[in-house]
Amino acid sequence: RLNLVESGLCSRTTCWDDPNNGEWMAGAEAHFFNGLNHFIPEFINATPRWLIILLGTNDLKTNMRREAKFRNKTNASVIANNCAKIALKAQEIHKGSPFCEGNLNIVIVAPPLVRYNPLMIELGYDETSVTISQDFANAYGKMCEEHGLMFAQP
Repeated sequence: RLNLVESGLCSRTTCWDDPNNGEWMAGAEAHFFNGLNHFIPEFINATPRWLIILLGTNDLKTNMRREAKFRNKTNASVIANNCAKIALKAQEIHKGSPFCEGNLNIVIVAPPLVRYNPLMIELGYDETSVTISQDFANAYGKMCEEHGLMFAQP
């Protein structure tokens, strides 16, 4: 028997605050969209035995790449390694918690390809987003292999 605890939020990044989401979500603050920061309390609350992570697409938005922290270094491998931070944090918490039992199984899902069309342009993606997303499966696969995590791709 599985109890599913879903924690999805449109526009969530792997580990970055995104100040540009207040336009569509009234009252939103930049840190609401930081996947790593949001993940920790969710994980502690749920104490799962299985964890499925699919994050990275929103790191490709043009506003995120323009941020100084992304300049000249945003590529699929950087984004995959940012996603790994969540999995590694989960392992750390699971090992140290008296409430977690058994093994923690982690599956990382590579984000889907970004398509270049009017909707995606409106959402903040560009041709560079498309190009970077084409390497997601390769980069996420390598990252999972390096960390001993299960890998899936859409």
